[in-house]
Amino acid sequence: MAGTTTDQNPQGDPAASPTVTDGQQTTEQTTEQSTTQTADEMQAELERTREALKKANAEAAERRRKLKELEDAQRAAERAGMDESARLAAELEDLKAATADRETLAQEAEALRTAVATQVDALLKELNVPKHILPLMESMSPAQKLTYLTENRAHFARPATTPADIDAANRGRNTQTETDEQKEARLKKRFPSLSR
Repeated sequence: MAGTTTDQNPQGDPAASPTVTDGQQTTEQTTEQSTTQTADEMQAELERTREALKKANAEAAERRRKLKELEDAQRAAERAGMDESARLAAELEDLKAATADRETLAQEAEALRTAVATQVDALLKELNVPKHILPLMESMSPAQKLTYLTENRAHFARPATTPADIDAANRGRNTQTETDEQKEARLKKRFPSLSR
């Protein structure tokens, strides 16, 4: 063929090579090849970006660790260079900050204890906990009580109330069955105005 040539790819496979007709590739082959190259290029770029991000994160973590070490060393050096009263004043400020943090945590813990105790009280009112279990629960912390009640909620559920039986008082009085004629006669005697 004079105008058609087939180029081989680097592996020597003529089937995988694009067919060139008069110096131009077909549009379908060009689009397929560029899409494949684009996807491969994008995957490679993604991998490079991931590696760079991993490396940057490791470097940042190392820098943060070194910065903390330097700050601690600087603080220790400043305290070593201070006179006794300045060093004690700095330690006092540190202790005041730690005390304030401790007080805040204590307040939050007390608020949580109160909230848990309220939830336990509500559950005790809602559930039917046997009387012999209540003294055993007194030795538990509020958190332990709440855990115990929620885990055993199905065992302590109150039974569903049944509606009152209206005919309970009349049951058993009249064991004989009454025919329609007997019933009509009884009602006529009781209500004479019905016989008219």
